[in-house]
Amino acid sequence: MASIEKEQYEKTTTDGKVSLSDFEYNSEEIPNPVKLKSTKLTFNPSTVTLNELSGTTGKTDFNAKGTIKNLLGFMFNDEKVEGDFDLASNTFALSDFMVEETQTEPSEGKTEEKKTEGVTEEKIKIPSFLDANINASANTVLYDNLTLKDVKGNLKIKDEKATLTNMTSSIFNGKMAFNGEVSTKEETPTFAMNLDMKELVISETFKSLDLLKAVAPIAQILKGTMDTDIKLSGSLTDDLVPDLLTLTGDIFADIMTKEVDAESAPMLTSLNSKLNFIDMKQLNLDDLKTKLTFENGVVNVKPFTVKYKDIAIDVGGTHTFNKEMKYTATMEVPAKYLGSDVSKLIAQIGESDLEDLKIPVVANIGGNYDNPKVSTDLGSGVKTLTNQLVEIQKQKLINKGKDKAKDLIGDVLGGSKSDTEGESKSTKDDVKEVLGGLLGGSKKDTTTVKTDTAAPEEKEDVVKEKAKNILGGLLGKKK
Repeated sequence: MASIEKEQYEKTTTDGKVSLSDFEYNSEEIPNPVKLKSTKLTFNPSTVTLNELSGTTGKTDFNAKGTIKNLLGFMFNDEKVEGDFDLASNTFALSDFMVEETQTEPSEGKTEEKKTEGVTEEKIKIPSFLDANINASANTVLYDNLTLKDVKGNLKIKDEKATLTNMTSSIFNGKMAFNGEVSTKEETPTFAMNLDMKELVISETFKSLDLLKAVAPIAQILKGTMDTDIKLSGSLTDDLVPDLLTLTGDIFADIMTKEVDAESAPMLTSLNSKLNFIDMKQLNLDDLKTKLTFENGVVNVKPFTVKYKDIAIDVGGTHTFNKEMKYTATMEVPAKYLGSDVSKLIAQIGESDLEDLKIPVVANIGGNYDNPKVSTDLGSGVKTLTNQLVEIQKQKLINKGKDKAKDLIGDVLGGSKSDTEGESKSTKDDVKEVLGGLLGGSKKDTTTVKTDTAAPEEKEDVVKEKAKNILGGLLGKKK
């Protein structure tokens, strides 16, 4: 005993075997009695081999074997249990490790001396006496309202901190791998975790995980499966559930679904009422990928794209964990979706290029997820487009009128070449003759006049007739 009290365990001679059955053990750090059904140990000078340890505590059952390095120190000197173990369980309930803590708080009194009364709280505490490396497997793990199946991995416990490595599990008909750590040493428990989830059923996942409900409330209306990578850290409540307002991290989700339960999403219902040309049930969600980051209760959604027929809708924005939203959805809307008036105008104009005409539309989504407020600039966009189409139609009619006027003037000033060729030549001759008469004529003309025996009055009548012929030619017909 003197060697043990001086922690000189190497001077002790330990050799033999111990078996124990139907033993019940109580500890302040474990809320329920530990009932050991069967225990078998083999002692040697350096270590103690745990050949068998089977028992229960609360809903939890366990079977363990391994090596204990300092059993004497744990038993006699309040030292930590050091060792390597293999732990198997059919059902492992985390609530079985919640311990009641009594805190004293001042209560109001009539005198200056204030009385104190005990306030009982339950907290999950990682046992401080363990310094162990555990290869664990469990058919079922109960954590809060979650049921994890086929849990396997490595768990290292030291200094009230559990470090999880290469942990795998089945959950929501999918697979999950996770690594991280949980510490209950401080007054407020903390954690940091990386989760890789594959083929999770979306509806079941969002019904059970408050974290995902808060981070992506809209996703719960999707029908299908998803792959997601989650990195997050923050504080935990006393029962080791994440405190949402302290979370920091990011999520990448690859969603495999073709169906949307739009009627269960007030946001989509409101958006549908503002964009009545879109049927939310027919949204194309193929290859839908999105990334979220969150900090201090605010979620930032990196823009992602969904499709409706030939319309690409880009969505992005922020929301808080209490579902206050600030999103925008932008899209280029083809004119054919903008109503009969716009389609009729395009048909009247008759330009094929206008059939591919699009206008930008922005929808602003605010309010609360359960009571959204949606506004769009669709009305003003359609009005602007209509005015532009009316102006195009007006200009086209004006240009058409100008072309007809040119044709008409061309006809008036001479008609076609085949119809007016002879008349034009005659008119030119008449012009020369009239000008010659008015100006006294050229030399050739003067000679003709001199030899002409006609009376001056007759010559004047001839000139007038020629002038009439000229005007007739210009107007398109001779008298």
